[in-house]
Amino acid sequence: MKIGVILPLTGDLSFLGEEMRNGISLAVEDINSKNERKIEITMEDSKMDPKEGVSAVNKLTDVDGVKYVHAFGTPVISAVQPITENKKIVLTGASIAPTILENSNYTLRIFYNLGQSLDKFTEFISQNNYTEIAVIYQSGEAWERQVIKLEESGIKFIRKEKFNMGERDFRTMLLKIKDSKPELIILLAYGSHFPSIFQQLEELNMGNIPVLGGLDFLEVPKESKDLYKNAIFTIPSFNILPAGKSKEFIQEYENKFRTIPTHQAAYAYDTITLLYLGATGTDGTPQRVIDYIKNLGSYEGAIGHIEILPNGDTKGTLSFATYNNGTITLYKG
Repeated sequence: MKIGVILPLTGDLSFLGEEMRNGISLAVEDINSKNERKIEITMEDSKMDPKEGVSAVNKLTDVDGVKYVHAFGTPVISAVQPITENKKIVLTGASIAPTILENSNYTLRIFYNLGQSLDKFTEFISQNNYTEIAVIYQSGEAWERQVIKLEESGIKFIRKEKFNMGERDFRTMLLKIKDSKPELIILLAYGSHFPSIFQQLEELNMGNIPVLGGLDFLEVPKESKDLYKNAIFTIPSFNILPAGKSKEFIQEYENKFRTIPTHQAAYAYDTITLLYLGATGTDGTPQRVIDYIKNLGSYEGAIGHIEILPNGDTKGTLSFATYNNGTITLYKG
């Protein structure tokens, strides 16, 4: 059984690609050690570039002959999806954008979804009676959609500032936010930008303003974790309250890679495992694999318990966390 995988293995987000590649490597080892039917992975580097993603999926389907593709990142998935849909290839997309499942017959999301994090955001804002809120967000469909959804939920931003991936100087936008005197800042972006943002918040005497964010706070560089003492962020229970299969996965991952796995690695492990179960539990045709996975209803995997929805989406369990002396701990308010 062959699965094609498209990840950012070089570039700014290569650290995410490496985490997912590690999770996939463990899944392949576990599957092949326990089953007569083996699994083979063909991996391509997207560089997080949609054009590279298109080239990769065409190679995987036309040259390598794969019927199942796993890809990471909304820009890449948005470019790849019309091809997989047209060729009737199963696509598992690691993307938070809700649009990847719209008008789709052959796409699954074995990954956390946008709606879950936003529900937790509105819950937090309501419980703490915040009204003066600013937002900093990265350009791109996933982030821009989050801002729209938050506004639709009734949140009124006193200041909105958008930046492009790769920017490092945020002082101008932070000064504008400072002038608006927010009680809370929402930060929606890849974690690679966070060290610069938080260093500059401190420089501008804004370090006491609480910052609310999502799972990207798990992807910040290790040496920067002391910066985020005022950050509150959503986190899968896997990262802080692991049990069952999650504990086994964490131990196996640490033994092999000498580092603690992230949710990216756990979701990648579960995605490959579910695709294998779908292919071996049916005749392997794409539609039957899709139906098999959807009909499971729920699954206990490396990430923990996930609910599999009829539209091919999944839902896990999220909690709030913060950094305490560089270590992630449950947020207690």
